[in-house]
Amino acid sequence: MIHYPEKRAKVLNTGKGKKNTTARVISLAVALILFASAGFYLYKVNELKSYSLATLKIDGLYCPSCPPRVKAAIESVPGVIKADVDLSTNSALVYFDSKRTDPQQFVAAIAKAGTGGYKGEVLIVKERAEG
Repeated sequence: MIHYPEKRAKVLNTGKGKKNTTARVISLAVALILFASAGFYLYKVNELKSYSLATLKIDGLYCPSCPPRVKAAIESVPGVIKADVDLSTNSALVYFDSKRTDPQQFVAAIAKAGTGGYKGEVLIVKERAEG
């Protein structure tokens, strides 16, 4: 065991003037990425005068690698703003521009995702309009 405070500080890299710059840089980078992605999402939603929200039931989600595949397939459809796929409920929430796409295109994209073992069904579609 090291009994001298200056040696302990040197070993643990906690001495005066010693700063863990790598951790600070990484923390700052992560914070900036999160801030930018949140801002981009809000920009995409707010740039529309109206958008729709569709709730879909998805069959064939069995493992943790399934939702990212289905999400990517849905988000590849032109007019989709954002998709959230939940493994625990076997469902997806899709924000989309109803002037550019419709939920049946999501169902077709889901069927083509992965090896083709996914099946989507539209449950609810809600329109949101700003006045």
